[in-house]
Amino acid sequence: MTDQPNSRGDPLQSLIAELLPWIAEVLQGSTPARVAGPKLIRDAVHGYHLLQPYEVAILDCPIVQRLRYIHQTALAYLVYPTAHHTRFDHSLGMAAVAERMVNALRVVARVRGINQRLFREVRLAALLHDVGHTFFSHLSESITKGKFGHVFREIKAMTHKGRTGYFHRAKPGEILSYALITSGPVRRYLEEALRLHRIRGIDIERVAGLVVGQPPDDDHQFMADIINGPIDADKIDYLLRDCHFTGIKAEVDPERIYFTLDVIRLPAWSPRGYLTIKSGGVPHLEQMLLAKMMLFSSIYHHHKIRALECMVKAAFETMSEPLRVRDRALDFGTLRDFFYVSEADWLSAGSAHPQVGGLIRTLLNRRLLKRALVIARPTVADAYRPNLPAFYDLEEEGPEAIRALRQAIHEALPARHRRGVENLWVDIPPGPDIDETANGCWVMLGKQPEILSSVFPSDDWMRSYEAHKTRAHIFYVEDRPARSAVASASQSVLYDGVPPERQLRFNELATLWCKLD
Repeated sequence: MTDQPNSRGDPLQSLIAELLPWIAEVLQGSTPARVAGPKLIRDAVHGYHLLQPYEVAILDCPIVQRLRYIHQTALAYLVYPTAHHTRFDHSLGMAAVAERMVNALRVVARVRGINQRLFREVRLAALLHDVGHTFFSHLSESITKGKFGHVFREIKAMTHKGRTGYFHRAKPGEILSYALITSGPVRRYLEEALRLHRIRGIDIERVAGLVVGQPPDDDHQFMADIINGPIDADKIDYLLRDCHFTGIKAEVDPERIYFTLDVIRLPAWSPRGYLTIKSGGVPHLEQMLLAKMMLFSSIYHHHKIRALECMVKAAFETMSEPLRVRDRALDFGTLRDFFYVSEADWLSAGSAHPQVGGLIRTLLNRRLLKRALVIARPTVADAYRPNLPAFYDLEEEGPEAIRALRQAIHEALPARHRRGVENLWVDIPPGPDIDETANGCWVMLGKQPEILSSVFPSDDWMRSYEAHKTRAHIFYVEDRPARSAVASASQSVLYDGVPPERQLRFNELATLWCKLD
C-alpha cells in the first residue's frame, strides 16, 4: 500500500502528493504516545486551560510542534519587542475560545444536538487549524499565494465531496492545513492517538472540514462558523493575543460575545443552523471590529513593519533568480519547499549566502528600508485625491504591476542614486478585512434576523479608514540624499508615467512625514 494519492485531474490530491515527501521526513520515527492524564496550562490571555490526554498526544505530533517556531505576527517583534507569540500559542488559545463558545451555546442558548463528539471535533479543528502555515505566517502566505496562486484557485473552483465551492471560504494556509490533516500519514497519526486513548467517533475528515468552514452536516453549520466564520474563535483569539503581546490597549469583551451567541435556521424551513449573535452582543461585536481596525493601523500597517515585509519580499525576489550557490533553505521552486524551512533556518542560511546575505544581515541588524514618499489622502493634492482608489487598486493587479512601477521609478533616478530595484519598494497595504464579519454575521433584533452591516456602518468605517488611516509608501535605502532622489523620481513617475485615472500630485506632507527635510 502506498501513500501516493491518485492525483490525476484532482488539484487537491496533487497538492497532497507534493507535500508527502516532507510529511514522511517530518514524521519519520514519530508515533503518538499514551498520555497518562490531562494537562493544565496557563495561557497569558485566557488563563487556565485544560488539555485532554488525547489532545496532548496530538499536540506532540511534529507537524503541530513546528508551530512553536512560527511567529504569529512575523517580524513585528523587531518593532514591538514583546510580540514573540507563535502559531502554537494561538492554536491553544483558539481551542480555549472555541470551547467557551460551544459551552455558551449549549448552556446559555440551550442549543440542542451539541454532543461530545462534535465538541471534541471543534476543539481538534482549533488545535490543528494552523498546521498549514509556513515561516513568517501571513508574510510567507502572501508569497506562496503570489507564486502558486493557480494551485489555490484550482482547489477553490473544484467540486469536493459532491459540493462545488467546498473551499470557497478557505485562505491558502487553510487549504494547506486541510491537505496536511487529510494526508495518509498525518491522518493515521491522529487516528492512532485517538485509538490509544479510547476516543471513538471522531472523524478526521470532519475535523479538516471545519478548518475550511465546512460543517459535518447542514444542521451544524454553526460548528464550522466557530472555527472559520464571520465571528469565529480564530478572530477573537488573535485580536486578544496581538493586543496583549504588543501592549496595545484595545478593549474587547469576549465573554459578553460568548453569552449572546445563538443559532438561527435560515431559511426558517431549512435545517441549516448558522451562528448568530443576539442584540445585546452587537455593541461588543462592534467593539471587536473597532479593535481590529486599530490593530491594522498600529501593527499590520505600521510603516516599519511594512518595510520589514518588503525586505523579506526583496530577498525572495532575489532568490527567484538563479542562485550561484544552491541552498535547500533558500530554494522555493515548489510549495513543499516552504515547509522544510523554519524562520531560523531561513535567516541563518540567508545571512550567509553571497547573493542575499547583505540584505538579510541588514534586516537582522534592524537597519530597515526608510520612507521616501507617503501616498495617502492627506499627502495628495486636493484635485488628485479622487484618483487614490485607482492607485490602491494596483495591489490587486498583482506583483508584476507593482514591479513595473518600481522599475520605472528606479530608472528615473540619477545614476549615482541607483542601489538596485530590489531596494526600492512600492507598498500598498490591503485594508482591514471587516467585511466578512459585517456582511456575513447574522444578528437577532428581537425575533428578526438581520445581517450585521444593516445595523452597523461598516462601509462608512472602511471609507473613513481609507481616507484617514490608509497609507501607501515608497521605501528605499537609509541614505537621505538617495531617498530624496527617489521622492522626486516617484512624484514624476506617478504623474507623467501612469494613466490619467491614476495620476497623483503631492503636497509637502508626502516628504515631510518621511523626515527628509
